[in-house]
Amino acid sequence: MAIFKSARSTLLVTALLTTGTAISGEINGHRFVPKTAVAPTSNATTIEKIELGKELFFDTRLSSTRTVSCNSCHNILSDVSHSPSGTDNLQFSSGVFGIKGGRNAPTVWNVGLRSALFWDGRASSLEEQAKGPIMNPVEMGMPHSQAVIKAIQDVPSYPEKFRKAFGHPKSKTTYRISIEEIAMAIAAFERTLLTPDSPFDRYQRGEKAALTENQVRGWQKFQSHGCIACHSAPTFDNKDYFIRFPLHEARDYDKRYNFTKDEGRFNVTLDFKDRNLWRVPSLQNVEITAPYFHNGSVESLEEAIRIMAKAQLQKTLPDQDVADIAQFLKSLTGRRPKIQHVQTRTSIHF
Repeated sequence: MAIFKSARSTLLVTALLTTGTAISGEINGHRFVPKTAVAPTSNATTIEKIELGKELFFDTRLSSTRTVSCNSCHNILSDVSHSPSGTDNLQFSSGVFGIKGGRNAPTVWNVGLRSALFWDGRASSLEEQAKGPIMNPVEMGMPHSQAVIKAIQDVPSYPEKFRKAFGHPKSKTTYRISIEEIAMAIAAFERTLLTPDSPFDRYQRGEKAALTENQVRGWQKFQSHGCIACHSAPTFDNKDYFIRFPLHEARDYDKRYNFTKDEGRFNVTLDFKDRNLWRVPSLQNVEITAPYFHNGSVESLEEAIRIMAKAQLQKTLPDQDVADIAQFLKSLTGRRPKIQHVQTRTSIHF
């Protein structure tokens, strides 16, 4: 069973259960990452549901080989030398039997603030998204929903935890778990994975010393060059806007990194206008989530900035502008909860 420690974490959980809206996301017109994510009315947040979802997030029994968990590709575990990125920092993640996927794993940090999930936006909620990797043959490899249900139903402790988490009365028969409840519990936990209080957030709240001179200069250049048109505060993702990438001629970069081989949202809609259309990724925590782009082909943040300037803005930026913008982007790294997991015991500190 998971354990929440410290008064601060207790307050956070209380806020999640009682507000239904994000806390203090704006002051004097300046927006910053909120400390809670709004849950849909169909999946109200409860402590029991969060605890259950956390256990499922680390459970390799959700994969056909019992070797892959959600955390395998979206690492949130902390240790003394590592503050996790919410991804695996690999170009392509390894799923069951070591099979590699074809797209870079997005970070799970702040995913509760998104309304379009996956690179191509094919899921419109965390509940819908949570089912995808479990039954994807390359990722967790479960053949169908009944296999998923059986794997969890057969764990003696799970039926009662599900019954309590979803508020069902006691019965003489064992509670029957559903695939919807598995996804709902995971989603409830993922909505707690927020990273507020980045240096930029503190700057937005009036703490002007939170940014260095280079970062302030980078923030100004980020705006003046037009980057903010698609990457707006607080999470710099523009409310799940989709845009073509590359938008403008960038032949040298496309030849080097093969960006257009994957046709993006077109693979979902089969609509010609959606070719190479992608959900705008969040830049929150971008410093720690390399490699970059949908195909994980770029390791350097500075190189990613140059590519975006050329491909999306038709600009070739001076080296100093690139350096300043990179420094600004590093100020978007938020405070991540410290999570440790030992077998079925998890502790979380905020």
